[in-house]
Amino acid sequence: MSCAVPVVATTGGALPRWWASAERPGCWSSPTTRRAGRRDPAPLDDEGLRDRLGAAGRERVIERFTWQVTARGTAACYDAILAGGPCRRQ
Repeated sequence: MSCAVPVVATTGGALPRWWASAERPGCWSSPTTRRAGRRDPAPLDDEGLRDRLGAAGRERVIERFTWQVTARGTAACYDAILAGGPCRRQ
C-alpha cells in the first residue's frame, strides 16, 4: 500500500471481514474459482480503478502508519495512562 499498489487478496478465510471496508480498498479473488481454473472478472484490468485503489491505499498508510502518527499515538497513550485513564487506540 505504501507504494500505491492495490491490494489483491482471496475471499477465503477472515481477510474479507478484516480488510473489506471503505477504509481498506482492494480487490478480491475467489479461491474456488481459481482452483477450478477459471478467471474472476479482473477489476485490475481497469487502469483507472488500479490507480484509485493504489492512491487510496497510499493515503491510508500516510494517515495511519507514519512515524509521526505512531509517535503522536504513543504520546497520547502515555498522557492517558499518566492521567489515570485507559490507553485508547487512535
